[in-house]
Amino acid sequence: MIRRHYFFSGKVQGVWFRATSKQFAQEIGGINGWVKNLPDGRVECLAEGPASKLQEFEVKLEQKFNISGIEYREEPALSDLQGFEIIR
Repeated sequence: MIRRHYFFSGKVQGVWFRATSKQFAQEIGGINGWVKNLPDGRVECLAEGPASKLQEFEVKLEQKFNISGIEYREEPALSDLQGFEIIR
């Protein structure tokens, strides 16, 4: 298990990015976390799960949306997240 703290940039607000992120996390399974819009136009996401599933999550988002950049840092998995939420 790993945890990644993401920052997505590009056309990621106003295009159902958060709802689709939640949908993809649920479809893939085994990914817990949250996603929210930031005032600067980026989307922040915290996701925890097996590395292979997080990689699949990233690929699906890149294929679906016009993402110009993905920054992330890996953090220790804490297993304190349950489900996948959209934060407003």
